Amino acid sequence: MDVADPLSAPAPAAQAASLRRLESAGRELRRGDVGEAAREFERLFATLLVKEMRATLPEGFFGGGAGSDVFDGWLDEHLGSSLAEGRGLGLRIALERDLGAKQTAIDAAREDA
Repeated sequence: MDVADPLSAPAPAAQAASLRRLESAGRELRRGDVGEAAREFERLFATLLVKEMRATLPEGFFGGGAGSDVFDGWLDEHLGSSLAEGRGLGLRIALERDLGAKQTAIDAAREDA
């Protein structure tokens, strides 16, 4: 059984855009916006979850023709975004709680200094 390394495969345009949004969310986190970073992380995680589950199918939803990888990427991104909306997977809530507490401690330490 040949298992490809998912990190060595080139990322489709949709995933590259997701990574850019995650980097942007990371910059927001450094500025103190924990909620946006947590929301974007959960959305990206859900997108990658859908991508990996779809990869287990014997044939993709769009066949193997030209451009099917683009449509597969769009499907992954839209399903992942839909999964992360509302209450989502619960990751956002946990991240906001934990990172918010850490951000509060950092802010308190800066005020004391």
